[in-house]
Amino acid sequence: MDQAVFEAGRRPRAVAATGQASLATLEEFAMDTREAILVGARGGGIPIDVSKLTVKPEGSGIRVSLHWSYVLINAADETVLAIPLWLDRTFDLKP
Repeated sequence: MDQAVFEAGRRPRAVAATGQASLATLEEFAMDTREAILVGARGGGIPIDVSKLTVKPEGSGIRVSLHWSYVLINAADETVLAIPLWLDRTFDLKP
């Protein structure tokens, strides 16, 4: 996730002269980050349920939330024991 945010943050964006990112800039940063996370996960063979990944503008940056389950025991093609996991972080867009 950090690598995806870093890559998305390196893309040129129009930041206001005040040093504050506009909502449109933050939305673009969020979309770029979401795509980078999904592409990176696919490339690494990590299955991510797209509906469980949320990337949205918050404050002067973005908030990334990802929820998934780590399956410990399967029996007869059914999950018997799984551990719910999540990652919830905020990242600032530096001008």
